[in-house]
Amino acid sequence: MDYMAPGEDPRAEFDPSGLSIGLSTAPVAEVGRGGPVFVEAMGEQRFELGGTVGRGGMGRVRLAWDRVLGREVAVKELDPALHGEPGAARRMAREARLTALLDHPGVVAVHDAGLLRDGRPFYAMRLVRGRSLAVAIAEARDEPARLGLLRHLLAACEAVAVAHAAGVVHRDLKPANLLIGSFGETQVIDWGLAALTPRALARWPELASLGAPRDLGAGTPTWMAPEQAAGAPPDPTADVWSLGAVLRAVITGHPRPASSELAAVVARAMDPDPARRYPNAGALAAELLRWFEGRRVEAHSYGPLELLRRLVRAWRVPIVVGLAGLLALATSIAVGVRRAGAERDWALAAEKRAVVAQEEAERALGRAWIQQAEHTVLIGVCARAERDVARA
Repeated sequence: MDYMAPGEDPRAEFDPSGLSIGLSTAPVAEVGRGGPVFVEAMGEQRFELGGTVGRGGMGRVRLAWDRVLGREVAVKELDPALHGEPGAARRMAREARLTALLDHPGVVAVHDAGLLRDGRPFYAMRLVRGRSLAVAIAEARDEPARLGLLRHLLAACEAVAVAHAAGVVHRDLKPANLLIGSFGETQVIDWGLAALTPRALARWPELASLGAPRDLGAGTPTWMAPEQAAGAPPDPTADVWSLGAVLRAVITGHPRPASSELAAVVARAMDPDPARRYPNAGALAAELLRWFEGRRVEAHSYGPLELLRRLVRAWRVPIVVGLAGLLALATSIAVGVRRAGAERDWALAAEKRAVVAQEEAERALGRAWIQQAEHTVLIGVCARAERDVARA
């Protein structure tokens, strides 16, 4: 079955500047009536396309089997409703190229790109099994559960920081575009609205032909910085605003935020004046890391009681160890004092017994002396009596 219009060359729009991103000119076979499509790539029928697992701004994501490497992947293809729309294929090519440029564990890896038989562009990427942060927030029932999601936001900030360092602004950061994998990994997806800063365009001038921000459309209103909605040039501070909005969504499950420090981070990230925000996602990530490690958050003004609580929290392990040592020392001292008191009492009792024994011995000796004297006197009296008898 031929999906291409007669005489149409879909590659003309998909790769207008001559960039090569893995397009294939080899034939494509369809297996079965209405069955999976095999897209030819690298000289072999490579991807077997399955059911839809997600949707983005420009396309849908389908489960696929990579016949070359024998693994499951995700394939994002241009939405059929947008097929033929001016600039749509160009934007898809742009998304594939920009995503492939960002080499970071937190950015979904692009494996290949090409065209379906009907001329719609696609690109294959790592399949992330799990749920979006939007679903995780909805399922978090209490404060500990919500705060447990912050590590995923930190990981997302670190991934976006890599993009900002390269001069790429995502422009559509929201909980639905942050995926949490089955093993706790975090992925930032859907770079279809990403734009390049002037510095990045100077670095990669060939990407300028893949479309300017005005050609990409706006982001999601709820998660979009005011200046972005007004059409301002792409800037990392707009992504910071969006990440601040995501942070607010994570920590706000009650009338007020779970932490005054995190509330201060949100306030700075979402400041109406971009100049007063964190300059990029890397600075926001560093601030969140300070909170995780129990260090002082720069955006927050601390009172004396808060500083004391933070001191206790930051040094809780040494404090607990120290208190345990003091308790052990106090116990040892108490046992020693008690033992010393017992030994002193025993010594005093022994001394008293010795005095009593000495006194008793002295009295016995006195009685013995008296008895001896009496005996001596008696002997003398008897002797005189005997002499007197003899003389008589």
